[in-house]
Amino acid sequence: MDAVTARRLFQTLDRPQADEAVRAVIAAGNDPTAARNLWQLLLTTSAQDERFRTILQRVMESVLIDYITNDLFNNDEFALVLGRRISLMLEAVARSEGEKQPKAA
Repeated sequence: MDAVTARRLFQTLDRPQADEAVRAVIAAGNDPTAARNLWQLLLTTSAQDERFRTILQRVMESVLIDYITNDLFNNDEFALVLGRRISLMLEAVARSEGEKQPKAA
């Protein structure tokens, strides 16, 4: 992302925070410190800005999916625990939907 686009994205922040955000977003792909700063910025701004809250949610979902997928295929015990949880939740949904169905006379 170029600096002009980044600055426009972070225009709701105060000037020092916006400058830091611009530097972090430009360098985050190559600089671990910038990536950490960008993460912290996302955490703090997500409470004030719906756009950043949406990004935070999507990042957390994708990281969680990656983590689960990795563990699922490398750890049999984790796979069994996850399988049981999914089965129990599916069973609860099926019961709930069955209760909503009108009873046939």
